[in-house]
Amino acid sequence: MKRVALLPAGSDPFLLAYWLRHYATWADEVDELRITVVGQHNPVVLDYMAACAAKVPHARIIEAIPQRTDHGWTLRRMLDMSADAEHVLLLEDDAFVRRPGVVDERFGRIERGAVDVIGTARDNTDPPLIARCKELWGEPWIGPSGESGYTLYPCFVFARRSDLYRTDGNFGAAGWRTGEPIPGLGIAAFDWMTTDGRPQERMSGDTFTSAGWQLRSLGLRVEGESAYRSDAAHTMAAAQDAPWFHVGSLSTGVGCLFLPEVGSGTDPNLVALIRVPGEIRDWHKRMAWWTRVWEKWDGGIPGYHAEYGAALHQAMEDVGAEPDAIAFWRANYDPLVTWPEI
Repeated sequence: MKRVALLPAGSDPFLLAYWLRHYATWADEVDELRITVVGQHNPVVLDYMAACAAKVPHARIIEAIPQRTDHGWTLRRMLDMSADAEHVLLLEDDAFVRRPGVVDERFGRIERGAVDVIGTARDNTDPPLIARCKELWGEPWIGPSGESGYTLYPCFVFARRSDLYRTDGNFGAAGWRTGEPIPGLGIAAFDWMTTDGRPQERMSGDTFTSAGWQLRSLGLRVEGESAYRSDAAHTMAAAQDAPWFHVGSLSTGVGCLFLPEVGSGTDPNLVALIRVPGEIRDWHKRMAWWTRVWEKWDGGIPGYHAEYGAALHQAMEDVGAEPDAIAFWRANYDPLVTWPEI
């Protein structure tokens, strides 16, 4: 029974290099790691990323897509290119497994027939659809971190490839206008009102939300686990000996906040957005990781490394990032790191 891990990686070469060093600590628990690089078109950088993959056990880049693409579309394409895999693990390059044995244990439960799907639980959809989930499946599962939900992140999903193909194959974010059927929930979208009184004629779900509902509606035994993605969950993850943790949104760095594909500086519209009161808080968390992977460097592509560092620090200055806040997040994540960083 072949186990294949699928990693849709972003355009950040130092994040991927760092992630692969973490992967090396549990690489023997899968038969192969297949990587698609999205949004990177610099041939020097792509060669470096391929070389990093070649340094760790049975990992390879199967495709490089120069433009940024929908995450769900990329997942579907990677599944289509993995017809030899019986069991798959969906991963993201901003999420890290903390202990050897974690991946093997989850795959083993599916292979023994104890469960059909294992994934990290969330709800990122409209309140009326959460209420519909409760009608169908009762109270939501709640993990030791307090995270809960009826659907799944597209990360740390363990499943039979054949079961994922029993869904409609749309693993991306989705929206439904009033009257359109919502896969997995057995209802059509309807008009609804937000808590602050704004009428809505559309319903939506984030990446993999609809796929998660469909897996449940098929009668598959879906087992939820904590993602350790929320701020509160991060602070307790080390104490709980969490199997993994998920930073989130690190794809907004290279090609977005800094080193954009068009222009030479940070997008002024993005600067204005980040400067909105309260918005920069989550960006501080991301900056803690971008600075971390830049500093924990293996010495490859020094010219790009220098350019990366200059662009990142300029962008941090442009948006008014607070060094103390970034340092706080660096320290917050330190206890969660369980692998050699360089």
